Amino acid sequence: MFETNDMSTKEEESGGSSALLSVETHHREKKASSVVFVITDNEKVHFYPHFKEGIFPEARFLWSDKASHKDLLEQLAEINPEAIVTCWSSPALPDNLPANGLDRLRYVCHTTGTVRRVVPRRLIEEGLIVSNWGRSITNTVAEHALLLILASLRKMSQWRIVL
Repeated sequence: MFETNDMSTKEEESGGSSALLSVETHHREKKASSVVFVITDNEKVHFYPHFKEGIFPEARFLWSDKASHKDLLEQLAEINPEAIVTCWSSPALPDNLPANGLDRLRYVCHTTGTVRRVVPRRLIEEGLIVSNWGRSITNTVAEHALLLILASLRKMSQWRIVL
């Protein structure tokens, strides 16, 4: 995207003489920052239920369940974002980002589980910043697993009439 600041020549009269004031036209390349969510509609509902389109105009969504892996990578290359937000369904990133049109990518936020399937180790070693939930969700997952174990031991399904 290019931003143009074009001001035409103006004539200014001062004391009977005219002086021409010209302002150069200049072009400067303006790269918009961008964030791309590569998720399914279902993941958007579960992980970002309050995210409304237009609140964050730099954000775009690529629906990973509506395109092939190759098509998603081509769309990502067209956008060439600075950050990508991924989930379970997101495709693996290519080993060589610049060769695949992703030379601006600086950050991957993987919101579900391990990043091993999505981000090759080489990219992390080359300086790509990657984050995920880490241990923040582990207590909740463990509590839910324990709840399911206790419920199955108590034969919870037989109590449907009472519940």
